[in-house]
Amino acid sequence: MRTKNAQVQHLQWKQKITQSWIMYALAGMTFLAVAIFFYLDERGEMTAMIRSYGLMGVIIAVFLMGAICMTPIPSEGLLLIFLKVYGVLYGLLFAWIGSTLGAISIFFLARFVIQPVVISMITEERLQQIDHFIRKRGTSGLLIARLLPIPAVLVNYAAGILPAVRFSGYLWTAVVSLLPYYMGTVFLFLGIMSGLDHWLLIGGVIILLLIGTSYFFNQKEKS
Repeated sequence: MRTKNAQVQHLQWKQKITQSWIMYALAGMTFLAVAIFFYLDERGEMTAMIRSYGLMGVIIAVFLMGAICMTPIPSEGLLLIFLKVYGVLYGLLFAWIGSTLGAISIFFLARFVIQPVVISMITEERLQQIDHFIRKRGTSGLLIARLLPIPAVLVNYAAGILPAVRFSGYLWTAVVSLLPYYMGTVFLFLGIMSGLDHWLLIGGVIILLLIGTSYFFNQKEKS
């Protein structure tokens, strides 16, 4: 029995490490792709081309954000491009709509279509961690789970298959938990584009606070 438990724990550890490396690799590739876009768009030619598609371009952009939010690819990278192309207000709005559509799609896919795939994708430890927060604190527990150092896409898929999670609670926590990360990204964008250090400082502080909050809840749960 001990040998079997040790093997299960080892497999879960390997799966966790693999997921972490995949996340780091995707984050690095996203950063590189955004840097390439900003470099190529130095004169605004790519921005002008995308804007020339009008409403159809906006619809494609929104659905692209929704699709990316259904994968482990960090959506903040595409948000930066949205901010560059559409401006801060509309860029943030289009990204928010797209990410909300992605979260809704994940819920129904996870619950009714690909539940076995989701179960195999998420480690039992992660699933139990999220389930514990929800059972202990209800919907507010799901919001706290979204602040843990767990990729948002995994939380969405995990929440989608947990019977205790209702769609209304799932949706509002998904929408609310996005805003701090997106606002931090907006301030970083403003700092980069304007060259004003105070915007960079505000964005950096927001992101550090989010990391600190995530660490706090994670340590509190372990203790």
